Amino acid sequence: MQLAEARPEIQTTEGLISEAEAKRLYELAQNCGGTIVEIGSWKGKSTVCLALGSKVRRKGKVFAIDPVVLLSNHSLLNILFIK
Repeated sequence: MQLAEARPEIQTTEGLISEAEAKRLYELAQNCGGTIVEIGSWKGKSTVCLALGSKVRRKGKVFAIDPVVLLSNHSLLNILFIK
């Protein structure tokens, strides 16, 4: 999948990154040789860029972690911070 084909999915996903940043993340993911871990994915636009870029190389996985979401979920807080 080339960036032109991925653009509709990227453009319809909310996020704060620019088109130039989206393109760069997509390109970096295409050239990555292993697993990608993103910390701070918020609404997922950068995650979509990374996932679609990594799909081109057909190996590795993308993991997106948003600590704000984790900390806003009280049940997870209870698990993470057991006294």
